[in-house]
Amino acid sequence: MPTFCSSHGVINFTFSVLRTKGVAAVRGEMDDSANTLTGAFGHCTQELVNLLLTGQAVSNVFDGSVPMGDTGLSLHGVPYRARIGYLTQLEALRYCQVGSYYKSPQFPVWVLGSSSHFSVGFALDVRVCEESASAQLFQQIQRVFKTFDPMETGFMEMASLADSLKQLGVTPEILSNEYMMARLLARLEISSGAGIVLWDEYWKVISVLLHTNDFELALSGDYDPNGTTESRPPLQRSDSDLARELQAQFDAEERGGSAVQAPVNAPPPDKPKQDPLLSFDWFYYNGLGSNSNSTNGQRRPQLTKCRVTLEESAEFIGRSVPIDNSGTSGGHGSPPLEEIMKTKWPSARIDWLGSPVPSTD
Repeated sequence: MPTFCSSHGVINFTFSVLRTKGVAAVRGEMDDSANTLTGAFGHCTQELVNLLLTGQAVSNVFDGSVPMGDTGLSLHGVPYRARIGYLTQLEALRYCQVGSYYKSPQFPVWVLGSSSHFSVGFALDVRVCEESASAQLFQQIQRVFKTFDPMETGFMEMASLADSLKQLGVTPEILSNEYMMARLLARLEISSGAGIVLWDEYWKVISVLLHTNDFELALSGDYDPNGTTESRPPLQRSDSDLARELQAQFDAEERGGSAVQAPVNAPPPDKPKQDPLLSFDWFYYNGLGSNSNSTNGQRRPQLTKCRVTLEESAEFIGRSVPIDNSGTSGGHGSPPLEEIMKTKWPSARIDWLGSPVPSTD
């Protein structure tokens, strides 16, 4: 430890990581093997940040990998939920979008990237990292949808529907039943023969299907996030709904597939879940301090406490929501530190308890 706490501790730590992992392995994880770990003027690159926080020298901060059209190449992001999080001023300025694997880490500690250096924010309650049921499901479905929408057009080809559902863990009883899949295709396709499904319809239907495991409820569009499936009255189907079901059944029979009616899916058992906190203490540490916190002209490290209060978020499973439902605050009107924090908590009210807002520089 004395070696890592010395004046060259950061360099020693970086060398240790490189020697442990191996230079070839590090280069192999970058989008471009010609990339470096230090950029212009000796600044830390995103690859080095990701390597030190996750053990993977990937080049991006979004979740997972994103294909680059039909090139066969992919841009690589954070592969799994990180232990330590990462927030950046670049997202507040809309230059990038940090994924949920960094925004909701396993432990309530975040490295904060500013225009000049890195600092740290942390809380003392792990529940700060928890997300609502809607947010967790949104992140899961969004990741898969973007895999099949590499150009971020907001739609995917119907031919990719089955593969996307398989990645989301939809039950084989649905995927292997041609009658059910035909009904799902008819419900999601924007118009007959168009061959595409828009994000909005995909989210509204598939989110309900994954959340309730109720195929009929997902197709009906009648899901009530404030109600329960047990108290739900029998669904009234219109003539057009019946016509679409019959057409889907006939199409399945013509292809020689199964036209057996879908079994009634029992709702999945409730999973124990901790609700996210709506008010908590958050601490900010700037190792360079600030000019206002100096002695004899020399800046000292600064630790500042604030109180964060959040609005209770409404559940939006089955409701329209944009695919980039991110917490970008725009980069205007608030101090840089608060702008960075609001990329994680957009609705946050931040009280610095009488202290000035700390500097991120």
